[in-house]
Amino acid sequence: MAESMSRIQSPRLIFCAIRTILLASASKGEKVTRFINNFNVLARCYQQSHVKPDKQYSILPTILKLVGDLQGKTVLDLGCGDGFFSRPMAQSGAKWVIGLDNSEEQLKLAGQWQLPNLELRLADIFQDDLPMADVINAPFVANYANTSNELTKFFVRVNGALNKNGRAVFVMDIRNFPCGNLGYRRMRAVGATKMTTGDYPGIFGPNLSVTLWNGGRKPICVLRVRQHSQIAIQTALQEAGFQNIRWHLPIVSAEGIERYDKKFWDGYPEHCELAYITARHV
Repeated sequence: MAESMSRIQSPRLIFCAIRTILLASASKGEKVTRFINNFNVLARCYQQSHVKPDKQYSILPTILKLVGDLQGKTVLDLGCGDGFFSRPMAQSGAKWVIGLDNSEEQLKLAGQWQLPNLELRLADIFQDDLPMADVINAPFVANYANTSNELTKFFVRVNGALNKNGRAVFVMDIRNFPCGNLGYRRMRAVGATKMTTGDYPGIFGPNLSVTLWNGGRKPICVLRVRQHSQIAIQTALQEAGFQNIRWHLPIVSAEGIERYDKKFWDGYPEHCELAYITARHV
């Protein structure tokens, strides 16, 4: 615990956390209803998160497994950022991949890929119309819904943008999911540590401050998101009209095991503090 607090209270981390919170609040004096991390400022910094072991060797391969065969399908990548997930999906046989993000800087970085079947659009996925698609990938974006009503409305939007028998894949930060965690040092080595930052009434959990690490002891950035309980997520998905809702444990790629060995990943799939969910529009 002493090591945990000393790392979290380092000057660089405190500056990053304060900057994120201030940028989230400074929106022309308007009331902020969702946690917003200003990725126009964080874009270059956040790009360094691609080196995280969990992102390279578990999150990415798990998403690619869950989206399934993309041959000839139209894919929507919500909160596409710099195209970390959009690019491999476009290269996996998808007919068309549309990446949506509200950060111009992130989309500029994504534009470097220049793939013929990848289209990038500036959009607010909580407000703007969503294009129709066969598969929708929505990693980490549902955590920006601040209330049960917002969460349900977001899932309704996603469900409404799916063609018949279409599939949605959600990845969400959840504290201690499915059952406990690996401890601060292990989670830091894998790529992310989480702290609660406040409490709200009802079945929703607290806010989360998520620190991303480079696989060692160097912090990349701090993100502020909202945690939702498994019950709240399941209820919102059902109320949104989704069918065949399934919760999955992540995989670790053969490359990840080869690079870090099995002991490094021992227990990670069961205690990763991430929820992987698939749901269908029927």
